[in-house]
Amino acid sequence: MKLKFLLALWVCGSIHANATLLNGGLQDGDRKWVTDKNEQLGIQTDLEFNQSCCAMLLNNVFIKSDIGIDLYKVEKKEFPFEYIKREHKPFVIRGVGEAGQDSIVMSKDLSLGDKIEINGESYIFVQNLISSQKFDLVSLEEIKKSFCPDVTGPCLYMINKFFITRDVESYKVDKNFVHKVETLPSSEIEFFKDKEPFTIIRIFTDTPSNHYPPRIG
Repeated sequence: MKLKFLLALWVCGSIHANATLLNGGLQDGDRKWVTDKNEQLGIQTDLEFNQSCCAMLLNNVFIKSDIGIDLYKVEKKEFPFEYIKREHKPFVIRGVGEAGQDSIVMSKDLSLGDKIEINGESYIFVQNLISSQKFDLVSLEEIKKSFCPDVTGPCLYMINKFFITRDVESYKVDKNFVHKVETLPSSEIEFFKDKEPFTIIRIFTDTPSNHYPPRIG
């Protein structure tokens, strides 16, 4: 059971995929070859990123992925089943649903590896990032309105190097962690010149690689 669980965790492609089971719990680890916490997702492919089976929360609020959060502000990481086991009460996930106003209650009967559905997507793991610091969580649509209000019509979002291919509405990023937002009309791509226009909106987070002068200034 433990081997199957760890294999599933690795296949998920989560930045926490090197977590290990310890005394019946999950011990999160660090990838020593990555020098900056906020760069850890960079080893993933687009498919691995978009198909991650680990749902990320920030102080119990569903944010989909931690790519838009400064991980140096995170003080603790916890899996709900650990909380339930310790506190003997259900774990509540907030910020779900079409308007982000709904909640999901994970019952006391939750077991390690039980699947949970959030906004139509199925996850094997849920991890809660805990921090006492302030975050200004916004959707990708709100990023568009704030940073590129003149953009109309269909959009394809990117966060750093990743295309967001599914469940776009579930992503929440810290607006204060956004370094730059770049727009690219589809007409700039030869293949799309004669097709229905859309805009690629690329969000660069405040990571060291995104401050590399020859790249984006």
